[in-house]
Amino acid sequence: MSLRFRLGLAADLPACVALLHEEGCFRAGVGLWARLPGLWRSMLDSPAVQLVVLEDIAAAPVARLRGCAISVIVRDDFIAELHGRGHPWSGALLYERIGSRASPLLAEHEIARANAGDGVDVLLLHHPLRHRAPDDPRLEATLNVGMAAFFFCHAGFYVRSVLWEVYGEHFARLLAGGGYRQLDDFAAHASVSALPSERRPFLMGLHRNIAGERAYDANALWLFRREPPSMRFTSAQRRLLRLALTGLSDRDIAAALNVSENAVRQGWRAIQGRAQRVLPALFPDAQAFDPVSAAGSERGPARRRVVLDYVRQHMHELRPWAG
Repeated sequence: MSLRFRLGLAADLPACVALLHEEGCFRAGVGLWARLPGLWRSMLDSPAVQLVVLEDIAAAPVARLRGCAISVIVRDDFIAELHGRGHPWSGALLYERIGSRASPLLAEHEIARANAGDGVDVLLLHHPLRHRAPDDPRLEATLNVGMAAFFFCHAGFYVRSVLWEVYGEHFARLLAGGGYRQLDDFAAHASVSALPSERRPFLMGLHRNIAGERAYDANALWLFRREPPSMRFTSAQRRLLRLALTGLSDRDIAAALNVSENAVRQGWRAIQGRAQRVLPALFPDAQAFDPVSAAGSERGPARRRVVLDYVRQHMHELRPWAG
């Protein structure tokens, strides 16, 4: 396999919903399954939602999907409710409240305040995989790419806690090896006792306060680290950069953002101009740079690479921040 991850788009949703249903781990009623594509489509517009697609680019387009993952930034009271709920399939509870006044999803300004304050709470909602058997050699490769995707989506946030409902003892053990604590195996729940071990739900959690005291703990190095952004990119600029970091062309970015290619080019000029003002040392020929001039446009692709390389190493530049 030649695996990669990319940000999921609305066009990916039918295949992702089908994969979640095919994997057979998440349980939901017929009505929720019917509503799920529309729910996901509405959630994609929220800055609290991250969707990534794992695909085998060596396969035919219709057979590329190998997995997907959705995470959401939610209110701390919703996380607390899940902790004490004692009921599996936490996603169903979230879906009940999407669009209501009690929606658990944080708005962008709330994420910005939490990111600059006590931190955000992340719920790993779904992570269906095409090859999930522990003895399948394709699983390890898929999980490696999945971890890269997890870093891409969450590095730079000041995370307080992560809650993740996984399915199967093998996956629960993998997370426990990475520092997660088992919060519930739902053994007392009647709907769980009859399930085969590879599909049993386990609620796993990782909290900043219990993540371990080691200075070089793998998660503490980036997941629980607070760092304010220097560039203070706008929300639109952050969206453009996130898409560009996954390798999309200007044409693809324009389609994903539902804007013109010229608007994308203008966005790049604004990004490069901001980077020039805030961190001129990024550009050796800083004094000669004018993002609006013809000369500046000619050097645009090289300057894009410089900005993208910097942001790739400083993911906090892509996160909302209030302060």
